[in-house]
This record gives sequence, structure tokens and C-alpha cells, in this order.
Amino acid sequence: MSFIKYKIGDIIKTLKTGKTPPSNIIEYFDGNVNWFTPSDLGENKNLLDSKRKVSNFAVNDNKVPLLDENTILISTTGSKIGKVGILKNKASLNQQLTGITVNDNILNNELFYYWLILNKVVLEKKANISTIPILNNKLLKKINISFPKELTKQELIVSRLNKIENICNKRKHTIRLLEEYLKSCFTEMFLENRDKKSWKYNNIKEEKLIKRSTYGIAKKANSENGMPMLRMGNISYSGEILLNDMKYIELDSIEKEKYKLKKRTILFNRTNSPDLVGKSAVWEKSDNFTYAGYLINIELDEKLINPYYFSSYLNSSFGKLTLKSKARISGNLANISASTLKKLKILIPPLDLQKKYELIFLKVQYQLQKQRESLSLINDLFTIVLNNSFNPELNINEESYFEDILPELTTKDMTRERLIYLIDLINTNTFKNISSYNNVVEKLFNLLDDEILEQKCLKKEIKIKVKK
Repeated sequence: MSFIKYKIGDIIKTLKTGKTPPSNIIEYFDGNVNWFTPSDLGENKNLLDSKRKVSNFAVNDNKVPLLDENTILISTTGSKIGKVGILKNKASLNQQLTGITVNDNILNNELFYYWLILNKVVLEKKANISTIPILNNKLLKKINISFPKELTKQELIVSRLNKIENICNKRKHTIRLLEEYLKSCFTEMFLENRDKKSWKYNNIKEEKLIKRSTYGIAKKANSENGMPMLRMGNISYSGEILLNDMKYIELDSIEKEKYKLKKRTILFNRTNSPDLVGKSAVWEKSDNFTYAGYLINIELDEKLINPYYFSSYLNSSFGKLTLKSKARISGNLANISASTLKKLKILIPPLDLQKKYELIFLKVQYQLQKQRESLSLINDLFTIVLNNSFNPELNINEESYFEDILPELTTKDMTRERLIYLIDLINTNTFKNISSYNNVVEKLFNLLDDEILEQKCLKKEIKIKVKK
């Protein structure tokens, strides 16, 4: 595959930076014309709807430009430089975004979108370094770009990247549905339960729900040596433990015993921004971990309250609002001490109902973990394919991702290498789950019908082979 080089300025068909209408003229904002800003970019490739709108008056008075569908929007100002998306309908944009279309006789428009994703760091470095970094049109035009010469090759690459991106989006959608399901279970079982009027609603201290609360260790961590230490970033907003970006700390035997985490204890984030303070999670891993000073480790009396219920209560919308109202605010930071937490009122349902919720929570978390692992693998594949699309010397091994991408592959997509992966899966019977098994069997029958694969009897065994 041969590659060619251009400057972006040499392949641009249209280039337009957005505008903001005068804010004192209300009529300019009273409409239904999409008006995109950097906050609308980043989540999805296709831009369908903006958070803010302008009117046709603003367009007709030339207060905002109206760009055609399939225009690529790129953020060119501040910390969000390089965020991109593609318009699916005509729309306007503010001055922090630039709209670009390229000469499609030279470069596929979507492939340019993917090049921008790959080269976000390049765009950031090309920006003027000032109080607010700005990538103006003059600088943008000077950036070099290399891509496959043949348009048919470009189309194949776009098709492949689109398929992988679609799988990623499906995984993300499934993750969102699982998270919403868990929230709805908690709400229905407890907050909207018609029997809740008969349940206790009292503060944590008076009910003696907490057996022990310990502040984390206030020592400097390092990147390599010692006991792994959880920090506030290792607890997600929804209450999960994230073991990425770990730090380590060297402790003596006394400190290790005092600060080690025990199973079924709560990690409570006592200091953070006002919106994030109070994040909580249940620790369920080994005791070879410790925790930083911004966290409190809480051991509950499980004869009175379940840790999964307790953590989910604090992480619920109601719990977060309550915690935020009790926090002590200082500048951009909010703090909730252990004593403040203990004064918090909490609904105490029957213990058997709390335990039922724990079972639901663990089942959903298991599915979430599997979906996130799959998403991580597919994201890795996307990155490899993306790099390979503009760097021909890189090689791709799809074997570890094959089961995840198989449902999206058509018969035409089944290269010899992929057919061998399929046959190996069948021969080794190492499917991830029943859904994967069903996908493989369905694909197998289709390939046999299309005479791409064949069955042969060898030494009294039926073997599947790639047809020559």
C-alpha cells in the first residue's frame, strides 16, 4: 500500500471558523438551529444535536455560519483542542470550533476524521502557546498529513474502523443500560418502596452502624515500590474500584497492619470537588492494598447494615445531594469528616432486603466488568488499526479480539487469517460465553453454505477446513 504526503491546506475544500451571536439580542438564540460548541464534541463521531441552539435570524444576519452535513468540526481552542465530530445535518458552530471538508478526490472525508483522532497530540503541539492555546487556521493548514494513496484502500480502512467503532458504541450502550438498571433497582427496592415509612430513618452514629473508621495514610507515594495505594481517583463516580493509574507506598509492618484494606469495608472519599466528594465503594479484593489520606476506610456492623446497600445509598442521587449539602467548602474543595458522615441520616431497610440487593449488585457488576474488559480490548484493536492505517509498517494481530468483532464481520470480511481464527475457536471449544458460541456457529453455517469453508472426514473425524 503506497502512501502520499500533503499539507492540510493543500487538501482542504472548505474551512470555516464559527461565531457567537451578540448575547443581548434574544431573538438570535430563540430557534432550533444546532449551534455546536466544544462541549458537544468527544462522545460520538456523528453530531446530531447540540446542547444550545440559535435561530434562523442569526444565520440570515450572518451572525453564525451554516455548514453542510459531513463537515468535520474540530475544536481549536483551550484544553479541548483536537476534539472532533462529523455533522450529520446542516448546523452552525461557535468561534472555538472550525469546520473542514477535504477534497474527496484525494482523501476520504471520514479517513481525515480518523487522522485527526490519531493526531490530537500533534494538533495540541502546533497550537500557539499562550494563556489559552489556540490552533488558528493558518497553523492548521501547515500541518503535514500522510495517508494511503488509493481511494479504494481508504474506503476499506474507513469501513473497518467504522465497524470497530460501532462495536465500541454497542459496548458503551450496554454499560450505560446496566448502570441505569442498577440505579433503578436501588430506587425501586428502597427509595420508592411503599413499606419504607415503617423503616428506621436515623443518623448513622445513633444507630451504631459504623464499628470503625480510619483516615488514610498521609505519606508521599511513588510509582513503583511498596504497597499499592488507592487514591480518590481509584473510586468511580458510580461507586466502583478502579485499579488503573496505581501508586505505591513503602510502609513498615506496623503501618501495613494499621492501614491495610479488609474485605467488605467501605472506602469513602472525604475530600474532593463539591460534585465528587463522598464517592464510596466496597472493597472486595486482597488485604495487600492501602489507601491515601483523602479516603476514609469504614467497617460496618453487618448485623445492622449491608456494605453494598450503604455504599449505594451514599452514591445515589439523593445521597450525593445530601453529602454535598453537609460538606465544608473551601475554595474548589469540599470536605466531609468522619464525624460529619456519622451525623448523616440514612434509611435502614430490613436486612434481608439489603442482602437481596447485594446479590443483584454483584451480578450486575460482574456483567459490567466483562463488558468493560471487552470494550478495553476493542479500544486497543481500534488504536492498532488506526495507527496501521497511517503507518504501514505496523502489524495487527486480531486473535485476542476476534470473538468480540465477529458479529460485525460480513462474509466478505472473512479473510483467510480470520477463517483460521474461527476454525481454531471451534476446534478448541474455548468460547467466552454462550453468546459467543452462538455467533461462531451461525457464522460457521453461513460460511459452509457459501462454500468458503468445507467439512472433510479425516481419520473418522469431521474437520472444518478453508476451501481452496
